[in-house]
Amino acid sequence: MTLAGSMAVQALEAASRFGTGDWQRVAVDAHVHLRGDVALSLQAAAGNFAVAGNGVDAGAVLLTDSETVDTFRTLYSQGLPHGIYETGEAISLVSRLGAVPVLLVAGRQVVTAERVEVLLIGTRDKSADGMPLEAVLRDAEERDVLAILPWGLGKWVGSRGKLVVNVLARHRGVMVGDIPARPRALRAAPLSHSRGVGRRILSGSDPLPLPREGDRVGSFGQIVSVRLDTTAPAASLIAALRSPDTAFDAYGRRQSLVEMAGLQWALRRQKKRLAA
Repeated sequence: MTLAGSMAVQALEAASRFGTGDWQRVAVDAHVHLRGDVALSLQAAAGNFAVAGNGVDAGAVLLTDSETVDTFRTLYSQGLPHGIYETGEAISLVSRLGAVPVLLVAGRQVVTAERVEVLLIGTRDKSADGMPLEAVLRDAEERDVLAILPWGLGKWVGSRGKLVVNVLARHRGVMVGDIPARPRALRAAPLSHSRGVGRRILSGSDPLPLPREGDRVGSFGQIVSVRLDTTAPAASLIAALRSPDTAFDAYGRRQSLVEMAGLQWALRRQKKRLAA
């Protein structure tokens, strides 16, 4: 069998493990950092997806690797661990390590010159931190990469909040992101503006670099009904997320103020310990 033929067989096998190409209910965690033992995090994600919204057919994690992290490269360097399979596209893998199949979609997180975070979904290309926000979004549009501006504690206040609102008005294809660390009572202008104009909001767990945070992957997001292309599942999922006809059914519990404060305290304590 030729190399191309072998790759086609592997893609079809992975597709059969993930789905049939029929309509499926897929739980999507749109803001995922995988750290430490990736397999354990994917097992936890599968369990969280399995109980989301009274059951789903599959789950999907949209990876948001930082400048120094490359989850796909790490997995490939290990020869793809048992239970993780290739698909017919370079930007996705399929995990069968838990209760439901989980689609991994490649993506990056960049921090712009204005200290605004941007999630770039559907790419393995490294985008350097420090570029102007406008340049990052224009580049994403030119490469047809899904761009998300995620909420973060203190990151949308003052002039940065106004900048985000103004940028959203110029870039209709950009989405905004929400995370469980934002209490319901804590309003943010970009989120309110997006809801007012019908812009899609994608939610994700955004696990912190702390012990046990990997257990939260898949616990916060949205359930979508989508017909996934079995050889290009990530591309078809991204298209569905962009479509105004795709209904989002949010799931997951927000963190309380006490939980959020405790995690922020632990994060700062860990940073001080590492810097010592």
